[in-house]
Amino acid sequence: MNNCSKNIFNPYDLCESPLGLRFNNLFKRYNQATDKLLKEEDIDRYFFILRLICEHKSITQQCLADSLQIDKTIMVRIIDYLSKGGFINRTPHATDRRAYLITPTEKALNLAPKIDKTFHYLNQSAFKGFTKQEINDFKIYIERMEQNLLAIQNKIKPKK
Repeated sequence: MNNCSKNIFNPYDLCESPLGLRFNNLFKRYNQATDKLLKEEDIDRYFFILRLICEHKSITQQCLADSLQIDKTIMVRIIDYLSKGGFINRTPHATDRRAYLITPTEKALNLAPKIDKTFHYLNQSAFKGFTKQEINDFKIYIERMEQNLLAIQNKIKPKK
C-alpha cells in the first residue's frame, strides 16, 4: 500500500533505517541553515574547514584530510575551491616536497568570527529544549557510537 501523501513519506516509520541516514539528514539541514545565514558572503560551503584553517593559521593539506577523514582527492577540490575564492593560500612546504601548507587570507580571518557566531546560533537552536546534561550526554553518546563503529571497521578485513 502506498502511504505517500503529496509524494512525501517518513522513511523512518517504515522499517529500521540506517542511523547514518538520520545523521546525514541532520547534516543537510544544518548546512542549509548555515548557507542561508551566511548567504551574503562569497562562500557557500566548507565553512568548518575554513574555520579550522583560520584556527591553525598554518596547516598541511594532508593533516586536514587525515583529521577530518576526507579522501585526498576530495580535499584537493576543497582546497581549490577555498583558494579560488580568495580564502586561503597554498604554498609548498619548506621541508617536505610532497606537502602543501594552507594558510588563511585576511578575507578568511575576517569571516571567521561570523562563522563562529553562526555555528553558535545553530548549535543553540538545535539543542533548544535540551538540558545541559542532555547536551553533554548526546555528545558522549555520539563519541561512543563513533568508537563502536570504528571497532567494527577495524575488525573487518579489506577485500583483496
